[in-house]
Amino acid sequence: MRRGCVVAAFVWLVALLPTGSFAASMVGPTGATISGWSLNSTGSNTISGGTLTISSLLSSYTVTVQADKSKMSEYSGGAYVSSGKTLSAALHVITSRTGGSGVLCNGSGTNATVGTSATTVASGPGGLACSDIYSVTLSQATSIGDNALTPGHTYHIVLTYTLSGGL
Repeated sequence: MRRGCVVAAFVWLVALLPTGSFAASMVGPTGATISGWSLNSTGSNTISGGTLTISSLLSSYTVTVQADKSKMSEYSGGAYVSSGKTLSAALHVITSRTGGSGVLCNGSGTNATVGTSATTVASGPGGLACSDIYSVTLSQATSIGDNALTPGHTYHIVLTYTLSGGL
């Protein structure tokens, strides 16, 4: 049974798969930590996850996200707690194109359920002087069955964003 509120912490990493010398680049949340996110005992919880900016000379690009765990898990003292608690629902990364430049640039975002396999969060046509800007929102559903954690413990997940492109 759940009592009190849950505090979740995130660590973000950004990886870039090189597809050619300076042919594509991604600027986004690198090594950023979101901490102090108090989750409601039930319902949907959202928080800003920053911005992704994609520049591509390639014919197309895809951005994926992959987590180190399938669901947010109990964390304390710089490590996951052995046999620790896990939230019942997976985290969602929601991207929405908010701007960019270029004649044919018009990438699209998505609502991706995060897991240990790479999942697409944004894609676009790419092209000469093409850039797309996406707002990132993190969404975590909670239920009354999710456990509150002892003081000093948090729910934690590491997200890795990867950019790849086609020639």
